[in-house]
Amino acid sequence: MELYSYGDHAAMIAFNQPAHVELTHLLLQLQSYAWQIPGVINALVGYTTILVEWDPVSADPELIMKNLRDWQSDGKKSRSTRHWQVPVFYGGSDGPDLNHVASYHHITPREVIALHSHRPYPIYCLGFSLGFAYLGDLPAVLHTPRRASPRIRVPKGSVAIGGHQTGIYPSDSPGGWHIIGRTPIRLTDPMQDPPVSYAPGDTIEFVPIQRPQDLNS
Repeated sequence: MELYSYGDHAAMIAFNQPAHVELTHLLLQLQSYAWQIPGVINALVGYTTILVEWDPVSADPELIMKNLRDWQSDGKKSRSTRHWQVPVFYGGSDGPDLNHVASYHHITPREVIALHSHRPYPIYCLGFSLGFAYLGDLPAVLHTPRRASPRIRVPKGSVAIGGHQTGIYPSDSPGGWHIIGRTPIRLTDPMQDPPVSYAPGDTIEFVPIQRPQDLNS
């Protein structure tokens, strides 16, 4: 664990190891601990890091840094994790890159869907945009380089693959990942507290669904 200053009222704690589920739970333990330190106003979990911010007026930076430096894991989970099932329309206009991903790996679109769905993906962290979950444990056979030219607009709900990662675009935004499907459910609501229901440490499972017209074809 490395601890260093990050600006004049924040610190970064970094773990020099690849992202994995156990590390995510370790980061969540540290996040929970950091929130209890007087003066701390934010603690953000990344892939392998935590950014801790404190009140620049009232907090004692030296005390906060000492507390962070002295922290040791107790081996317990900081909170209960949840499992979310996300329905997905794969292929067609909802997944314009499904055939490309299949061709790249010399498999069929059906095999891509079978490999991508019905498995728990751990949420390592949220970022990029509100509710964008970076998911781990994408099967190696589906690792696909990002698009050479990013799209200016990726529709909200798009389920995509980028490199060794998969995720869902919760809102319309630019993006360079390959879109293989889309979910019809709403993932975020800025008017709610919290605006995103899922969190790092939870798992997401993609479940294939069909449009009514597809069922009659």
